[in-house]
Amino acid sequence: MNSDPDLESRAAGLAWGLALAGLLAVAGALLQEPLVKAGQWSAAEGFFHRQEYTRAIQVYQEILNKWPQELSAHIRLGEIYLTQERWDLAEKEFQAVLDLQPSDGQALLGAGKAAFGLGDTDRAIDFWQMVLEIDPDNPEAHYWLGKAYLAKSELGLAKGELEQALYFWPGDKPAHYLLGLLLALEDGDAAIPHLSLAAQARDYGIHNNAREMLEFLTGLTKDNPELAYAGLGQEYLELDQPVLAQEALERALAINPGLTLAETYLGYVYFTMGDVEHARSTLLAAKDKDPQKALVYFFLSKLYRSQGALQRAREYLEQAIALDAENPAFFAEKGSLDWEERDYLGAREAYRQATELAPQEVGFHLLRAEYHLSTLLWLNDGLEAAQRAVAIAPDNGSAQELLGWAYMLSGLPEEALEPLQEALRLVPGRASAYYRLGEALDALGKVEEARVAYQRAIDLATDDFWRQRAEQALAELGAD
Repeated sequence: MNSDPDLESRAAGLAWGLALAGLLAVAGALLQEPLVKAGQWSAAEGFFHRQEYTRAIQVYQEILNKWPQELSAHIRLGEIYLTQERWDLAEKEFQAVLDLQPSDGQALLGAGKAAFGLGDTDRAIDFWQMVLEIDPDNPEAHYWLGKAYLAKSELGLAKGELEQALYFWPGDKPAHYLLGLLLALEDGDAAIPHLSLAAQARDYGIHNNAREMLEFLTGLTKDNPELAYAGLGQEYLELDQPVLAQEALERALAINPGLTLAETYLGYVYFTMGDVEHARSTLLAAKDKDPQKALVYFFLSKLYRSQGALQRAREYLEQAIALDAENPAFFAEKGSLDWEERDYLGAREAYRQATELAPQEVGFHLLRAEYHLSTLLWLNDGLEAAQRAVAIAPDNGSAQELLGWAYMLSGLPEEALEPLQEALRLVPGRASAYYRLGEALDALGKVEEARVAYQRAIDLATDDFWRQRAEQALAELGAD
């Protein structure tokens, strides 16, 4: 029996229509996928550039879950973790790229930074040298190699790499700063142009440190080389440059081995670099040469305290104070030692004495405020110290932050807002200030604003302490 031709025609048309619909669906999906990826990438990039790192991490990880070969997402995650100083996590992200593309310059550069953050300088150098094999003109690789060679006391190599960085990247303020510090060892006049440019940096630390070194070099006399090197060594130490401090102090002692002050500072430099035995022997030698030098007993006290020998530390500190009872740093150290031994009254008195001996030195007022606000003892003393610190240095972000926190702990959250906000204006991105601002806002019932502040603290924290405190506060805010 023959089938109905109309039915056959309709069946064929239906099959064709279904096939076409399937093809269109597949084509639509194929066209839609890049749009979805682009949308997610755009969202992630927005979070990244606004430093909303928690949300950025979430979206980049979603991208990788759907498109595992999207290596740019690994790069971005690594960059976020570098900013947060979560070196292990950064290393994993960059290594994920290098496993698939061993010559990726961004991944090599980032892997070097992660290794450097983890303290593996030699491995970091290997990564950055690989970058230069691919791209010899890469200024960032030259800059980081300069930093690494400086950390290894290879000053000639450090100078060469920083000069190369500036050849390709003339406006880089951090490179000008480090090169200026290096040049100051040989020729202060040659260092000044670099430090002057560095002093224009937006980075608060580089800006202030460059200005401080400029002031030092401007007042430095070259008539007495050993004293010039000794002074330069002390200045490097204050700028947290122990390698350069060591070099300058050793040069001073090479000219005049009897310069016990330089030997004393050199012993302390060894201590800051973790060479405790060398530090001890150098300080003891300096003490034997000049038993009346109070500073050597002070440094020995700090050394023995770091080793847990608190009684020995106290004995040396008492000798330092006996020789120089007007040095506020000695009383600040006594306050720290008393605090460690839970002599809270003794610590209170010691910190007070330090501020009275140096009433215009903001640092001692900050130490006193930190003590009272950390122990929650005699909060009025802490508030007074913070107020004094702000009066002396209103542009000091730490002083403004501690003043806000002192108000908060004193039950005055409304008064806390202005100094905490000023601290963040002066030093944007300070996680501790965001956390404390969140606490004040929460106390005032401004829940959504507090939530934002806590999240900023989580995103911007470079240590687990503030990140975890903010995470806990945010969780409790959500539970409430």
